[in-house]
Amino acid sequence: MDPSLAEAWQRLVARLIDGLVLAVIMSPLWIWFFDWYFNKIRSILPDDPGDPVAMDRLMSAELRLMGISLLVGLVGGTIAFVYDGFQHAKWGQTIGKRAMSIKVVALPDRAPLSMFAAVKRAAIYALVPQVPGIGGFFSLLDSLWLLWDKPHRQCLHDKVADTIVVKV
Repeated sequence: MDPSLAEAWQRLVARLIDGLVLAVIMSPLWIWFFDWYFNKIRSILPDDPGDPVAMDRLMSAELRLMGISLLVGLVGGTIAFVYDGFQHAKWGQTIGKRAMSIKVVALPDRAPLSMFAAVKRAAIYALVPQVPGIGGFFSLLDSLWLLWDKPHRQCLHDKVADTIVVKV
């Protein structure tokens, strides 16, 4: 195994740091959403659970709420996509990677990432997990992939973008 490749634990800690940064960035959106959501649920709960008209209104409102929930998730995914894509295209590092002294480079020649590679990598990492049903499973598989990828210690988003993460 190439000793210049970032260790799995370094990448994990970098992602945890980035997760904290994103949590701070997105917390106003999530605070607003949960406050709105729970107030909306409270306002549509029927007084009489046996009333079929009230239950129909409740079901209709729940479908709208689910749609809005998906939209808020997509906004969060887009913020993560921009956060990841911009920093990798500009510096090859996110805030977490700078803290851990690791960097993303192109696999063939270890050159800085092209904008296209950074966008591809960020899209696979941040947007695919937003797909309902399979997104969470894909995200887990993507993150764990580096544990058994022996030649280059790549996650799936690295494979798609033809990148590796190296120690600085």
